[in-house]
Amino acid sequence: MTDIVDISAKIASELSNITGLHDVYAYEPDKPTDGKYPFASVSLSNFEGKFGDTIRNERTYTFTIRVYQERTKVGNLMAERLLREICDEILTNFDNNTTLDGMVKWVKPVSGTFVYVDREIGDTRVAEIDLECFNVVPSLA
Repeated sequence: MTDIVDISAKIASELSNITGLHDVYAYEPDKPTDGKYPFASVSLSNFEGKFGDTIRNERTYTFTIRVYQERTKVGNLMAERLLREICDEILTNFDNNTTLDGMVKWVKPVSGTFVYVDREIGDTRVAEIDLECFNVVPSLA
């Protein structure tokens, strides 16, 4: 049975193959370990279950991928461009790996937002992508 820890680790592993990301965290860090941007984090946002039948249930997990890019050093235009390019690559990656290599029944990017936050380095642009993972889990009768 696949669980939250396994799915989260797989998403982080997929993100580690994204061009341009300096680091990927399976949690929300206070700041990047090496101080380098852009970096990404993977956090469980929510999950819900639904009765399937007497031997299985349906489970949907929503993970939020956050990509951080500082704007102070690279400038506004470059920060925006880098973030958009990375988001395009992330979306394409999950469009092309709809089962996380067989770990779940399906996965899909369902929504995203771009926001500004103040972090340890100053003004930072953040892209948030919600990724929905659906699975069927055994139910003990």
